[in-house]
Amino acid sequence: MKKKRSEVEYKLVFILIISFLIISLLSFTNLTGFLIVGCNDSDNGDKYVKGTLSYQSLKADDECIQDKLAEYFCNPSGIPSVTISECPSGCVNGACKKIENKTTYKEIFQIKQGSDVLEINEFIGDVLSSITSNEMPFLLKSSSISTSNGISRYNQYLTFNDTDLQTGKVKFDEDEGEISDFLFFDEDNYLFEYELDFGNNLISDISSSNKLEDLHNEKLNILGNEYQIIDSNVNGNTVELKFIGGKIKDTLKEGESKTYNLKGKQYNVKLVLVSNDRAIFEINSNRSKTLEEGEVDSLDDISIAVISILEDNKGDLVDFYLDSNMFKFKDTINDDNFRQGVEINGNIISDGFVKIKGEKTSTEVKINNIKYKVKAKGIRAGDLFVPPGSSVKNNIPNPSLFLGSWDILYQGLLNEVKKLNNNLIIFNPSGSKYRLVFTNLKGKTYSIPFISNNAGTLTIGNDEDTLYFIEASSTNNFIINTKDYFILTSKNSNSGITNILRYNSLNEENKQLSVVDLAEGKKDVIYTGTPGTNAVANLVISGRTYKVYIGSAPDYKLAVDLNGDNDLASDEVNIITNGGGILDLGSAQTSSNNFNMTLTTESRQFNKRTTNENINIEVQKDGSSVNINLPSQSDLALESVSGGKEGLSSFGIEFTLTEKSGPDKLTVIYPGQQAEANVSIISY
Repeated sequence: MKKKRSEVEYKLVFILIISFLIISLLSFTNLTGFLIVGCNDSDNGDKYVKGTLSYQSLKADDECIQDKLAEYFCNPSGIPSVTISECPSGCVNGACKKIENKTTYKEIFQIKQGSDVLEINEFIGDVLSSITSNEMPFLLKSSSISTSNGISRYNQYLTFNDTDLQTGKVKFDEDEGEISDFLFFDEDNYLFEYELDFGNNLISDISSSNKLEDLHNEKLNILGNEYQIIDSNVNGNTVELKFIGGKIKDTLKEGESKTYNLKGKQYNVKLVLVSNDRAIFEINSNRSKTLEEGEVDSLDDISIAVISILEDNKGDLVDFYLDSNMFKFKDTINDDNFRQGVEINGNIISDGFVKIKGEKTSTEVKINNIKYKVKAKGIRAGDLFVPPGSSVKNNIPNPSLFLGSWDILYQGLLNEVKKLNNNLIIFNPSGSKYRLVFTNLKGKTYSIPFISNNAGTLTIGNDEDTLYFIEASSTNNFIINTKDYFILTSKNSNSGITNILRYNSLNEENKQLSVVDLAEGKKDVIYTGTPGTNAVANLVISGRTYKVYIGSAPDYKLAVDLNGDNDLASDEVNIITNGGGILDLGSAQTSSNNFNMTLTTESRQFNKRTTNENINIEVQKDGSSVNINLPSQSDLALESVSGGKEGLSSFGIEFTLTEKSGPDKLTVIYPGQQAEANVSIISY
């Protein structure tokens, strides 16, 4: 959650002042003959590592102030010092985040369909059930296989919604002490389902050794990588296919070496030895194990797989894949069930499930399609949490389950408007009272007395002056005294304009009514008629006319048409904040008990929702004081944090409840539009 700019600036100034005082004191100590010793900084001034400075009894931890870092260090004279550093990639837990190398993607496809975006708490599959080559022509390339039985075209699909398939959603939660919005997958659900569909069937004769030899060495594009079928087995109705592939395919002679650029790094690959249908490689001087055809080894953060070995008198040759993958699909082809367990690079991984559909006769096998899906499991073997700026592969124990160079990336919530200060709503405590700070749709910011505990009665306003949001019952029901406040709102909807005014004075001699708009300044208006009888003024505010009826001397109380509908009938007006939030203050000007306010976002502001989002804010009577609380509710995900609570609504409204020794402070960031969860499928 972001802090107010003024608080951040205050903290920066405070740290610099303290630093100046420390340096001045220690310099004075040095000049007077005392020896300065023992200054130690655990991170040696490295802004990418959180450190602790120790000097005698002084200890100071590096700390983040929004995206800046207060870095404590020992200067060359051994004096404790502090500097404020910029963190281009952000600051977390007392250290700047390291600048990561940006990956160049071959394709990136955001999960959305036209104007239908992925909302908070909405499953990926509810926006887009599947992705095809139309959306990602490289990752899901359509092609064909030509065998002795004919040509079979194939298509690829990634599916996120099916009868027994439910994938991830973005939600606000806590994971290992980190509270944030996450791309979340329940461990009982799946990451995705991949389908390889052979439209006119993939056909192979069955050999005497129960192999599908028509398919051997046939190449397919699977999830962005080239694979070839290097082995097969048929046992009854069970078919097993072995695939091997990678990013780079090449051939080396024994003793030959080449350098390849992959993943932003250079890899020098040397074929060291070929003997007895086995090969040994070196990658950047790291030697592989002895490999046979179809075997894989990983070394120096990259894998190598042997496709074929040719030994003859012209020189031994080995075909191989670099940045490789080997997997086996095995299933009974005449049922409709997924088989659990997929062998990848020699390891059986239980989180992979495969279904091969087709037909088998005594002489041939027809394969209609292959489906493959992956169980969602986090890196700690529970639910999967992907923080903003990260990906699924970086947060699961077996990234090889993706079978290719692709990933699901979460880049956070898209809504820059919510970061602006004029989208803040602040319930700020002061003693036994609260002030409200908000900005209206015109961009005018108000700071007004809001709630007070007046001798055991909770009052909208302060002890002396009421803030009226419910108008009088009639044109001669004069209720607003001099110095009272009143709310004018053009309409109680997300497009209404709210102004807060204070009744200043009335000059009967000049027939002049004086009010003050707390954001726009003083406004004087001439009235007609006689106070207490028929005196009325037309108060024009934000382009709308509000009738003001004036009572008799000496108080000259007012009855004001608060919504500008040309009548007074105890109508209630809401406060409309910047972005269209509708703050309903309750149903009465005073209360002897706790009551609820409601922050409403209308359904029309959502992409698909048909009901309003209503967030309850509880006002509590606390002895002679007053307090504000956020209760549990369906539209608000709340998490307890040190010193309070943080929450995020379905619309994307951020809440921070800060516990204090007295009444708590509530800060709300109201977005200008519904937050969009930025989830993308990437290939690289």
